[in-house]
Amino acid sequence: MAEAEATGTRKEVIAQLCKVDLLVLKDLGMKHLPPTVAEDLLEVFVRRYEKGAVILTTNRPMEDRG
Repeated sequence: MAEAEATGTRKEVIAQLCKVDLLVLKDLGMKHLPPTVAEDLLEVFVRRYEKGAVILTTNRPMEDRG
């Protein structure tokens, strides 16, 4: 996402993530996400709602999740 922001391809990357049948995000939360990336992920989740599956994995404890 950071690379897409830097290269001006953010909208294209988000659109591509919304088209796949299954989106797998591994080890989410292992690094602190800048606010723009968190917003982009929320946009992807909202646009995928009831349209495509998402699998999220994390090793973070429940207390660390917002």
